Amino acid sequence: MRKNIRLKRPQTRGKIFFIGALVTLAFAGGTSSYKIWQRKEIEHLQTESTVIETALGPIEYRMTGHGPATLIAHGSPGGYDLGAAFARMINSQQYTLF
Repeated sequence: MRKNIRLKRPQTRGKIFFIGALVTLAFAGGTSSYKIWQRKEIEHLQTESTVIETALGPIEYRMTGHGPATLIAHGSPGGYDLGAAFARMINSQQYTLF
């Protein structure tokens, strides 16, 4: 006697929905984390710099260290933070870095 065996089809719709929901939640969580990080970075950047008006427009700078004055020009688009990153490689306690 031979039995008829029926194989159950996997519930693909439910699995696809579940995977889609997980991807959506991961994306939303990542976006939220990025926005929080971005807000903190902007606040940090705005508190460490000084802006002066010149005849050619505003200049944003940061001054650190003690000693002979040294100007660091980062030479690429960006803000004062790129020059400050370079200044961290120099012993800024021996020079006043702008």
